[in-house]
Amino acid sequence: MLVPLTSGYAGKLFGPEAGEKPDGCYVAGRVVKKNEGPGEDIFYLKHGEGGLFESVLPSGQDDGLSDAEILAREVRRREEAGEAPLGATNGGRDAFLWGTSRSKKAAERAIADGLLSVEKRAGGRGNILIIQKPALF
Repeated sequence: MLVPLTSGYAGKLFGPEAGEKPDGCYVAGRVVKKNEGPGEDIFYLKHGEGGLFESVLPSGQDDGLSDAEILAREVRRREEAGEAPLGATNGGRDAFLWGTSRSKKAAERAIADGLLSVEKRAGGRGNILIIQKPALF
């Protein structure tokens, strides 16, 4: 499935230069059904030279970093900025619009690598991710 993005939404995901392009220049895609297992996570494409699609990542995502490292950096940034913490299960989904399975795998890997730890949310509604080793970034 491919869905064209509005210029306003593309600007939020990919930065101001994407917001200046017409609606439909950026597309969200997803393999919804496979023969085995669940569907794939959402991926993004943009119209490049000659109308061909090129793969793009939302702002804040770096090709050289693992999902666990990207998630840990976002948790640290939110802690330093005083923003709401990310949930242990849906942190990547809330921050980067990742699929649920990708978000869970990133959190599990970050916890296993010692980058993040899980803490009970105040009020008892779910768990949040906190930085375990802030000196690593």
